[in-house]
Amino acid sequence: MFEISKTDLAGRIGTMYTNHGKIETPAFVPVIHPVKQTIPSKN
Repeated sequence: MFEISKTDLAGRIGTMYTNHGKIETPAFVPVIHPVKQTIPSKN
């Protein structure tokens, strides 16, 4: 569920609720390819 708290012409600010907790937006959420690793796991 996403609850919008403030809007503007450029976007919106809100809270995203998940089963594990809540995420305040805007938020940086990195996404990786599950098979291709660009950084070796030893780093």
